[in-house]
Amino acid sequence: MTHSALETRQRASEPDPAGSSPMAFFQTVRARHSVRAFAKQPVDPEKRMALLQAASRAPSAGNLQAYEIYLVTQPAKLQALAQAALHQDFIAQAPLALVFWAHPARSARKYGDRGRTLYCIQDATIAAAFSALAATALGLGCGWVGAFDDEAVRQAIGVLKGHVPVAILPVGYAAEVPEPTARRPISDLVHEIASSAS
Repeated sequence: MTHSALETRQRASEPDPAGSSPMAFFQTVRARHSVRAFAKQPVDPEKRMALLQAASRAPSAGNLQAYEIYLVTQPAKLQALAQAALHQDFIAQAPLALVFWAHPARSARKYGDRGRTLYCIQDATIAAAFSALAATALGLGCGWVGAFDDEAVRQAIGVLKGHVPVAILPVGYAAEVPEPTARRPISDLVHEIASSAS
């Protein structure tokens, strides 16, 4: 596929924001839940591309996008990821997993140690969050896995050293309806630093 053809396919797979509204966004945020059971139905290529395109739209330090995304669909690799993630077997049930890796050297070239130790992690995390929300908007289920053995994940999918795994997102059609989970009250979570009275 040529570069221009790929760009055309990417544009076609993106939801059109013209008809979107703030309500639609907040409905997506409220609807997002971690899914740990998946149907066998595959995710069609247009939705897969939309997930990746959403990640690429995420903000990053210096617009460097100091992260890499590995799209895993091979059942044996998904099983290896599940084992690397402390036997979280639902990863292997999903038709695909997105593995987000920080790219420290890419960020360090501009930002030094802070880029190496923080900005690249933030870049990968924000991109993964954008993909997770996109999955919900597309009617897909998505989990967020952060408990894993870094080296085992690297070996599971053959990633060279130098990149740091940040999150595994198994994605597919949900085979469960997760119960809403409690959240801390805003009054407990937020600490307002108000301006002093004159």
